[in-house]
Amino acid sequence: MKNKRIALSILAIALVACIACMAVACNEKGNDPKTYTVTFSGESVSGISAQTVEEGACAQRPQDPQRDGYDFKGWAEEGQSELFDFATPITKDIILVAVWEESDSNKPGSKNNPYLIGTADDLADFADRLNHIETEEDEQYAKSYFKLVADIDMDGMKYVSAGQLTTLNEGEENEKTIYGFSGNFDGNGHTISNLTITRNIRSGIVYVGMFGYCTRATITNLTLEDVCYLVVSGADKNDIGAYVGGLVAFGNLTNITNVKVSGEIKLSLCASNPAHVGGIAGGLNVYDKDTAYIAHVQNCVSEVKTVAEAFEDGDASVLDSVVNGGIVGATSSTSNGALAILNCVSNGSVEGGEWVGGIVGYASCSRMSVINCINYARVKATNKETSYAGGIVGYSSNDNTIMDCVNVGRVTATRATSNIYKSFAGAIAGYTIEDDYDGYYSAGIAIVNCYYKTAATTADKINATGTKVGTEVEFDADWLAQNVKWDMNDWSIDGNGKAVPGKRLVGEGSYKISLVSGSSVVKEETREYDEDKFAIVGVLEAEKNENGKLFFDWEFEDGVRYRYYVPVIKDMTVTARFGDASKVAHVYTGTGEYHGTVDGGVLVLKEDGTLMWVNSTVVNGKYTYNGDDVLMLEFYNTIGEISGRVNSNGTISMMVEYGMSATVEYTFTKSDLTVFGEYFNEDGDSLTFSDGNVTLNCNKISLNADKVAETYSRTIKGTYEIGADGNITFGGAIKDYFTSMSASYADDAITVTFVSKDESKAPSYENSVFGRPSSDFRGKPYVGSFSLSYLGISSNKATQNDYTLIFKEDGSFVYKTKYSESIGAYYSFKNDSLIKINYEGYYSTFYYYPEENVFFGRWNSGTTAYTYAVLTNKSEGAQTVYLIDFDTKSFVAVTETGKVYYVKDAQFIQDANIVASDGFEDGSRVTIDGKAYIAKKYVTYNNDKELLGHGLETIGAEEGTYTYNGKTFTLNGIGEIADDAKGHYWTYENNFVVVMFSDRTIIGFDYSQAQANGGQVTLVAPDKYQGIWCEDKIVKVLDKNLNDTGETRLVKGYYLFILDGYGHAAYVYLSDEEKHEYRDNWGQANIWRTFTETSTGIHVEFNGSNIVDFVFYYDMNVAYVKKGFNGHDKEKFLYKYGYTGTMELPKLPTSAVGSYTGTESSGTAVVLNLKQDLTGTYKGNPFVAVYDGVKNVSFTISSIKYLFDVTTNIISYGSENVSLTRVGDVTEVIPEAICGTWSGTWEGKGGNDIILESNGTLKFGNVTCAATFDAEKFTITAVGTSTDGSTTFTFELTYNSDTKTINAKVTYVDDETRYTNCPSLSKVTE
Repeated sequence: MKNKRIALSILAIALVACIACMAVACNEKGNDPKTYTVTFSGESVSGISAQTVEEGACAQRPQDPQRDGYDFKGWAEEGQSELFDFATPITKDIILVAVWEESDSNKPGSKNNPYLIGTADDLADFADRLNHIETEEDEQYAKSYFKLVADIDMDGMKYVSAGQLTTLNEGEENEKTIYGFSGNFDGNGHTISNLTITRNIRSGIVYVGMFGYCTRATITNLTLEDVCYLVVSGADKNDIGAYVGGLVAFGNLTNITNVKVSGEIKLSLCASNPAHVGGIAGGLNVYDKDTAYIAHVQNCVSEVKTVAEAFEDGDASVLDSVVNGGIVGATSSTSNGALAILNCVSNGSVEGGEWVGGIVGYASCSRMSVINCINYARVKATNKETSYAGGIVGYSSNDNTIMDCVNVGRVTATRATSNIYKSFAGAIAGYTIEDDYDGYYSAGIAIVNCYYKTAATTADKINATGTKVGTEVEFDADWLAQNVKWDMNDWSIDGNGKAVPGKRLVGEGSYKISLVSGSSVVKEETREYDEDKFAIVGVLEAEKNENGKLFFDWEFEDGVRYRYYVPVIKDMTVTARFGDASKVAHVYTGTGEYHGTVDGGVLVLKEDGTLMWVNSTVVNGKYTYNGDDVLMLEFYNTIGEISGRVNSNGTISMMVEYGMSATVEYTFTKSDLTVFGEYFNEDGDSLTFSDGNVTLNCNKISLNADKVAETYSRTIKGTYEIGADGNITFGGAIKDYFTSMSASYADDAITVTFVSKDESKAPSYENSVFGRPSSDFRGKPYVGSFSLSYLGISSNKATQNDYTLIFKEDGSFVYKTKYSESIGAYYSFKNDSLIKINYEGYYSTFYYYPEENVFFGRWNSGTTAYTYAVLTNKSEGAQTVYLIDFDTKSFVAVTETGKVYYVKDAQFIQDANIVASDGFEDGSRVTIDGKAYIAKKYVTYNNDKELLGHGLETIGAEEGTYTYNGKTFTLNGIGEIADDAKGHYWTYENNFVVVMFSDRTIIGFDYSQAQANGGQVTLVAPDKYQGIWCEDKIVKVLDKNLNDTGETRLVKGYYLFILDGYGHAAYVYLSDEEKHEYRDNWGQANIWRTFTETSTGIHVEFNGSNIVDFVFYYDMNVAYVKKGFNGHDKEKFLYKYGYTGTMELPKLPTSAVGSYTGTESSGTAVVLNLKQDLTGTYKGNPFVAVYDGVKNVSFTISSIKYLFDVTTNIISYGSENVSLTRVGDVTEVIPEAICGTWSGTWEGKGGNDIILESNGTLKFGNVTCAATFDAEKFTITAVGTSTDGSTTFTFELTYNSDTKTINAKVTYVDDETRYTNCPSLSKVTE
């Protein structure tokens, strides 16, 4: 998908960005602010005065101190190692200590003391050390400064390219990648001659050049004479290849200046071997995810010849997969940056390969500029399948610029044998893409003021961009100065008539950009340069529309839209392009294509450059026109900026992407439609007309009576027709709400009479006039900037996001966030007391209070996105909004100037009595009309970003000081215990409160009774289910920037399972470790759930997916969950706070296993059979039991709970306490209650009675077999055969203990498989 907007922001650096941040103190109290002292200390710190700073404001950074032999690094708070951020609000007295680092300005390898290279051995040692990085000292060496101090002849010397891409400690925890040479190499005007490298490739990608791999390197003032590089492939594979450069094989973020290279690059390659070859650099990228960066190649000359060298066995070298460039072979990435190739000359021979260019072979990047370059080299692409050749650039697939360049060399490609691809060749550029206006503007190649003598030949397609001059033209100094505007003070012409660049400019200076409109220079801007950097054009301010002429854009020469990233290396001129609005300004009706025809509504283009698109709502915007066939339309909604086409028949076409799923192509045709757009009555209700469709919008419309307050808009849609007499008839859904409807149109107004069927759903109108509202708000008091606070709830805490609304005099407004601006329209009604806002097609209604110059209403920004808000003038400063009891419809807004505004139940209250003696400070007491609250500050996180919010929480009647067991504590009325940060409490009906202290003790009492008793607590006895059980968690270790360090740590008690002893259970997680703050595991505000007791523990339904049974072991010190959390079957163990014993499931003592007999109080004999796996029977009925690890075995049969004490052999249930005697081992296989003869009606043939015996025997007709019983599922399974062995029977029986029946399924197989079933077998004999 094409970018919707040109990414102008990524190079705001130009090269250097300076950000200033100021913080202003806020005195919300209206009283004298609290202040703190910031003191500056440390070595060589004198004369820096202490600062007195208001609470919450920021200290000002003083001038940096100076100290001989040291570099000042910043300030750190006393006792801290991390540097202090002066954007940090001051909340206490602090001492800031100067942080120094011993200066390295004269260390070996520094800029002032570079490593010197004066001999061939020095150069070889330099490369060897770069290629064997093993220590931190070696890494620092690779980042150092080097200077050549003599000419060096490398004849006969073995040399390996300096700097390689290597991985240290591969596969280990401390694995690290070394990105070659990252230092500064100054050739100091010297020459290195006869540099010879031979590289045989057996696998992978190799880097061949004087420098192999470079990152953030700088190489200057060097001549390489008669280089000879040979690269030999070992196999015809596409994973064997090379980067080869006369100077640098591959560089990222690498700058090269004043370098000349001559010699040969010999390639012995196979057809599949990829190679990137360049006279200066084989590959050059600009990529840094964090920092915008411009890399450059300046004032460089290549006299390098590329040679296809035959293999030793005589096989020819094939360069089919080679990228070949006279200066740079390939550049494929300029992410977050740009590349500039300036004042360069290619004199060599650039032959062989698929992508070949005199300056650059292949550019799939964006933001590359090639300026003031000339190519004399022969350029020839040889790949027979397909090839791309250009005198300056061979291939460019994105937004790049070629400016003021000249090609002299002959350019040829090879006609493609491919049936899919075509070969391209051009004297300036081979394959390029043009600016694309289909859907969204996407910039292509910008070729500006470039010249050549001879057109490219031998290609399927010839790119004729550039200007062809006659063969008689001499590209001498006069011609170059006059036509391509080269400053010939920086160039020379050699004896062969070829241009030679001088040294790059040094010192400081500036160039001028002249902005021309018509024949006048309307503005001049300067761009400064110095020795380290140059400026870019940057974003130019648009010209104003004039007299129906719409400003389209600034253009370079040749009518090319300017590019902001182009470096300014000489004076430049850009010219304004305008389009005549009268050619396109009109009313259009449209249709779209998306799985058939869809309504496109009405598009109105006005002569002042504004637009309106009408469907069920109106979206405003603006447009511009290039005077030919291109429209750029900007809609003030999520569509944003798109492009459109003015077709030869006068229609307009445009393509709109609606998210990822839908793209609609619209066609609009001129129309004589007179009724369109928005019409408002005096109450702010609107009728919106498009082509045959109408929408009524009114705050009194309510189609969902039970959700009136939540309905984001109040609309009814329908259709309409307008007659010649101006009368309007309505149809569609709108007629369902009115018994009669009449309307007439005259003088661009509509008079309406509608009689409602139900006033609760839609209002009636009698002679109500809907017209076009004024958009002239000059002199209105509300024109200006207002604060809008968007309120919400996150993790059960209040949140606040701040925005700005700027109301303009022309009826438009700007909605500003931290990162963007959007534009909408607003209208005024009822003498400015009511304002209607249209933002992205969503209407908001606000009421204006002139005496306070504030608005109140509901801001609608989406289908379900809204907030109630008080809009305060920016002169009052920022708002802090306090939600009342987490209700976004009730709040207090406090501005920096101390003004307070109150909203209750979505109503603006002007006469409330609000008392905030401590100025709404966190924890302070606030009363509103006599009701008391505590002000709170909340911190939540969204995508690791801190969100602040504030609230007022109602102080409950339980507030007060209490005493229990000699301990005194205070409940603050909002769930917190004073002076016990980890404690909390909860209130219930009937004045009951449960308090949990930080030591994890829990008490419950009647607070009203305690208050009547002077605060003395009378404990309400808890049940046995009281306490806190913990689960630990291993979490990732994050650094200070919240990035994963790869390490982990154990957090004790990350999850807590809490039972308050009064019928409530909670399961919470640690949401803020520093504050020891826990939240409900499923995000609910109320953490408590009620539970029911089972025979083995408790049953809790936390939510629909988390229905959990807890079993307790070891005297309730371990809580066990077999399954249920988050729908998983994973078991979970939790330990009681303070418990350190075993966490394994207890095993029943073998001494407890066996068969027991006894007698109930009624004289009835009973039998208990208890197995090792805790299954068994009691009185013949099966059960599955739980052993608590201490003494009790518990189980349930038919809702009766049984408890067997294995230490006393007493079983208890109801009123019975039966003493049992062990009489032997358990022999029964099938429980007695299930044994006997079972009979019923079978479905299908072959049914018989089933006989079950306690020893596990199952009989079915003439079949007798052994059965097994599953005590958990109450199922009996068996497999047997008939007496003659001809039929196999499979039995599946399920016993229902409630109905005392068996559901039976019998499968029998002989020559076929058959079934018989009986859903309800009943026992007929024991």
